[in-house]
Amino acid sequence: MKFPSFDETRCQSLTLSGELHGISRGERKHLIRREQMIARYKTGKTSAYIRVLGSPSGKHFHVDTAPAQSFQRRPKVTHSLTDIRNVFARLEGHKINVRVSGQYSAAVDEVRESFRSTFEDTSKSPESARIRVTSVAFAIEDSPLQSIRFFQKKANGQIGIELDMLRVLTIDDDYLTECLAIVDKAFTSLLQNLKEPE
Repeated sequence: MKFPSFDETRCQSLTLSGELHGISRGERKHLIRREQMIARYKTGKTSAYIRVLGSPSGKHFHVDTAPAQSFQRRPKVTHSLTDIRNVFARLEGHKINVRVSGQYSAAVDEVRESFRSTFEDTSKSPESARIRVTSVAFAIEDSPLQSIRFFQKKANGQIGIELDMLRVLTIDDDYLTECLAIVDKAFTSLLQNLKEPE
């Protein structure tokens, strides 16, 4: 199992959540767990955490992974990477209808002025009520990209971007890195479209 590297991506969090196809009752018993499994790993220069959850039905499979610097407080490690690899090994070859979600951020100057103005203060005078857009979401129909959400990050003035995509994938050694590549490609394309035309 290859774990995704966050060295060369702007992704700050990757979430994979979906329903498994053709999973037997015997295989399901390994996913019928309520406790989460959290492990720490390192690829390249970056340390990251991975969390794996099953479900009461044993058909739903959920994975979160993020670089260590994304956390204000680091998660408590509960399992080894070998434990995590064993879960994936039991599911290898199964198809999964998976929602791939990636969280990113972009500097305000990376997006066109007309979009930046969405997040500006709308109050006209100091005495009036202040209305400020803090989040904008778009649902997309007839596309693997299901939704895009933009939100203003207060601390550094960056714009947060969350992408949700639906895919049917096979769980194999490349499952996690493939999911990161899919959402990275969508983010790069979106950012190109948000830039000021030259």
